Amino acid sequence: MMIWNLFLAVLPLLFAYLYCRSSEKKQVMMARIFGLLWLCFFPNSPYLITDFIHLQGITFIYAIPSVYSPVSYSTALLAWMSLIQIGIAVIAGIGTGMLSFALIEQQILQTWGRTTALMTNVMFCLISGYSVYVGRFLRLNSWDILKPLSLLHKLSMSINRFTVEFSLLFAFFIFMVYGLFALLLSNQSFNKRTGLHFHK
Repeated sequence: MMIWNLFLAVLPLLFAYLYCRSSEKKQVMMARIFGLLWLCFFPNSPYLITDFIHLQGITFIYAIPSVYSPVSYSTALLAWMSLIQIGIAVIAGIGTGMLSFALIEQQILQTWGRTTALMTNVMFCLISGYSVYVGRFLRLNSWDILKPLSLLHKLSMSINRFTVEFSLLFAFFIFMVYGLFALLLSNQSFNKRTGLHFHK
């Protein structure tokens, strides 16, 4: 499960790269296609953090009624391996997703300017926050967009207060994580060490 989810989370980096190449070559139609594919698959990146819920069946802390030792931690190595496995996938998936976000933003920034880049960033976060809800609670995937009528029906039937609150919560999460990521990329010493050049 984690390997598949991580694969889906890495795909946006490929689409972002192809979008930038197409934009630089003035291939407008191809750029639009790869940009749409990026937007469809990018939510798979922040979605990964919801996979931590799969740890709910594992006990890490045992309560012990003692004044000297109120809790005892599990010594089951498999439990901690599960935590590490999901943690690595989350870090890798979100990291590559945010890098793809940065590539998209830079291309928009160069083409349309700072104001448009900021507006699209907010839009991407809102769409992605809602997409995480759709993926986790409605169990829909990126390729369900190929069945638009069925997709729209399921989406319209699921809208409620929790939908809005959850979507805004994850939109805020994505916005904050990307903000920290962009701040790191804008650091000049980081740019020199990695060879990446990111300008705000």
